[in-house]
Amino acid sequence: MTHPTFRLVGIVAAAMMAIPAFPQSAASTQSTPSKGTVSGTVLYRERVALPANAVVQVTLLDISRADAGAKAIANEKIATEGRQVPIRFTLHYRPAKIDASHQYRVRAGILVGGRLRFASATAYPVITQGAPTQVTILVHPVMPPKASAADKTGASLTGTTWMLTELWGKPMAPATGTYVAHIQLQEGSKRLTGSTGCNELMGSYEREGSALRFRTTGTTMMACPNPWMEREGKFLKALRDTTNFRIDGQKLELLHGTRVVAQFVAQGAK
Repeated sequence: MTHPTFRLVGIVAAAMMAIPAFPQSAASTQSTPSKGTVSGTVLYRERVALPANAVVQVTLLDISRADAGAKAIANEKIATEGRQVPIRFTLHYRPAKIDASHQYRVRAGILVGGRLRFASATAYPVITQGAPTQVTILVHPVMPPKASAADKTGASLTGTTWMLTELWGKPMAPATGTYVAHIQLQEGSKRLTGSTGCNELMGSYEREGSALRFRTTGTTMMACPNPWMEREGKFLKALRDTTNFRIDGQKLELLHGTRVVAQFVAQGAK
């Protein structure tokens, strides 16, 4: 005689076997990760120790749109608190925001007391187009740009490194070797390069006689302490508003009509 409990178990098992199996949904088998990472280390070769208040800053950039400049995707600030290089970092980003056709780069800098002391000379490719997600970033001491040649009669608009001395009628503080705002115009490529004193500057220009227009201006978009961040905005506005220029010896003035919006001196000029 079959025990009633065994009979019930058999009935339940048979009923479950009769239930048709349904395939798993695509969402459960091909779930998209909610977070991606770019990691690595930041280091330098100089035989100097980082002070306890040093901060390492690493930024992930989308550099695909030259007309809009580099766009920051992720950023990490690391208080070293006495630690020395190499310093490890991990940047988190949303994979859904990544475009496989775009180019992404990582830059790094080291700030001491809020002032940039080291910066990467190049941007490191990551994520797309076969680039890795782990990188070692070499940073270098931040120094003023190299002097360019200027003849005795006057500096040339192109090929000269122009150091910013005045902005919207207000003199700039003397350069200290860290926040050095400058521009340089390339003759053949019509490219603009330089620094806002906070970020690297890039763009293009058009010139006809004394008329001058900066068609695109962009930066690497790293955060910097004030007053440098505020001055960067005014510097970029001055470039956007420029309609013409004049050079007097080693001095360059960018003008909006007749108003001087920015004034520069050729590097190396006294």
